[in-house]
Amino acid sequence: MCSPCFEGRESPDDLVWWRTLHAGQGKGPKLDIQAVLGFLAVLADDPRPERKDLAFLLALLGVRHRKLRLVGVARSGGREVLRLKKVRSRKEFEIEVREPDAEARASLTRALTGFMDAEEGEDWESLLSEAQEEKTI
Repeated sequence: MCSPCFEGRESPDDLVWWRTLHAGQGKGPKLDIQAVLGFLAVLADDPRPERKDLAFLLALLGVRHRKLRLVGVARSGGREVLRLKKVRSRKEFEIEVREPDAEARASLTRALTGFMDAEEGEDWESLLSEAQEEKTI
């Protein structure tokens, strides 16, 4: 309910109610960090280079938002990896450290921006594919 409607009603039978404020226009897109972590779990073992780049970016976002903890940096199979774990979890996983070139960074930026501004029903796979197609055109 809007504030005037909520304030104007009289209902002594209510047991519980929740009141919050809704921010109007003016704020930028907000990242759904739980969706990011879910997608990161899918990407963790994907061998495609563009997916490894995206996984690395999402891992950094997770650490930045304090939803992932950096356990350490190690070498595995001749490559450098971040050893990470979710907050309140004991299970660790590894994400390869990547240094995407300018084209790859632009593609990742488009995919991430698209995800943050996604229409209902769009998913990461389609957004990343569209970003990859733009890169090759």
